[in-house]
Amino acid sequence: MNLRIFYTKKIISFATIVVLVIIISVFYWLHILNVAHSSFENYYNFRGCTELMEKTDTYGTCRISSGKTIKIVKYNDKWYLDGDLPYGAQIFPADYKDATYIIEGQPVTLLGGYSEVPVVPGSASKTITRYFGNEAIGDLNGDGMSDIAFILSQTSGGSGTFYYVVVALKTANGYQGTNAILLGDRIAPQTTEIKNGEVIVNYSDRKLTDPMTTAPSIGVSAYLKIQGANLIKVQ
Repeated sequence: MNLRIFYTKKIISFATIVVLVIIISVFYWLHILNVAHSSFENYYNFRGCTELMEKTDTYGTCRISSGKTIKIVKYNDKWYLDGDLPYGAQIFPADYKDATYIIEGQPVTLLGGYSEVPVVPGSASKTITRYFGNEAIGDLNGDGMSDIAFILSQTSGGSGTFYYVVVALKTANGYQGTNAILLGDRIAPQTTEIKNGEVIVNYSDRKLTDPMTTAPSIGVSAYLKIQGANLIKVQ
């Protein structure tokens, strides 16, 4: 037999086997994913959850082995990781205290106004984010729906308690959380109000030269507004 023909047949046979293996692998993983998305319990196990924290008919939260808390949501009768829905899909929680907010560039998903995650994976120290309050309600993006501005506090095991202002934007599908704007460390929040489409947060702070042990006594007002879906400082 001509060696060229022999080796050509061998190469074609090998390529055919490789293609078949790839096709079988793709169908296998599509089946695995389809099963995983089919129920909360299946997706819970698929994501490696080790502790169930809360579950409703439309979402659930659990802790994975790294200690991180994740949120699983239902969309079109299938279950997905919050923030990893099919392209173009967008759902938000019905309660703004369960929404996700971006703090210092990191997404923080609240559960009943509370979040607790390790400072670093495996660490005993926790970053704890809490709903503080001082709400103000009003339309901040001109869509005719009432948005909610309020304050969050965050601690990470040290002596500092950092206060942030966020907005829960009301949509037809629930509340969309914004990025957080830092007000300061160990300040004294006073009032939050909405006027002419702007958020005004009043609080007490210290002089730059004061030690952190000094009680806040200097009145400060922060002015913020919504630009697109982001919260920004006006002045």
